[in-house]
Amino acid sequence: MFICMLFSSTALFAQETAVSDSVVIQVMGVAISGNKVTRDRIILRELVVKEGEACGSTALYEKLERSRQNLMNTGLFNSVTVLPLYLNKTTAMIEVTVNERWYWWPALVFDLADPNFNTWWLTKDLSRVNYGVYLYKYNFRGQNETVYVNAQFGYTQQYAIRYKVPYLDKQQKWGMSVGASFYQQAEITAGTLDNKRILIRNPDGSNRDVWSADIGATLRKTHDFRHSWRLGFTQAEVADTVEAHGQHMQQESAHELIGGECHGLVPWSVRVALVAVVLPF
Repeated sequence: MFICMLFSSTALFAQETAVSDSVVIQVMGVAISGNKVTRDRIILRELVVKEGEACGSTALYEKLERSRQNLMNTGLFNSVTVLPLYLNKTTAMIEVTVNERWYWWPALVFDLADPNFNTWWLTKDLSRVNYGVYLYKYNFRGQNETVYVNAQFGYTQQYAIRYKVPYLDKQQKWGMSVGASFYQQAEITAGTLDNKRILIRNPDGSNRDVWSADIGATLRKTHDFRHSWRLGFTQAEVADTVEAHGQHMQQESAHELIGGECHGLVPWSVRVALVAVVLPF
């Protein structure tokens, strides 16, 4: 008797599942709540189910889960729920509830210019310390835009700014980013002698200046694929006195041979060429 009842209940469950899957549910609309900053169109962009669409219940729940994952992947929310609100057996509303995260993220910069703390501790020179601040503003204007600013002072001065827009067009497929930075340093290492660094400082200004700028474009036709392009420019300049000093030290140290090998300095003309090649990457 028990076995007959088990088979009967199993058959009934399978029949109900088949019936529910065969019922086509039409999405009448999307209701969004909890987005105090984020614009509705940014949230709707990540949904794989649209208003007016019709599908079976199983397919609907799969699309709702995928939509929830897409919204979490934006990094804009702490939590997301995407659930159906049935109006009757064949129509439903989609309820999207989000909990927004904090979009201002500052970070302090404190860095020693020397290779390690022990080297810096020998002089305890506070002028050989870098300090400053990073500031990130995510979801700028509520459109998932990102603004980044960096200001660093002390031994090395560095300033940078970047602005990223994920969607420029109405179809929300094309985006862009633009950034620029400036790097300045008064004291640089010209080489080593007897396992000690040879430092050259310009008391009147900078010994090395680096300007960088770039612009990028992104294309996101679907939720799963994103294409990006980037064009950058970097210009590095080194003071003439640095190159002259490096060549002078090279000539002097070239006369000292140890074991048939010359332990000298690499000319700054070579170093400048290397900087110009490496920095853009």
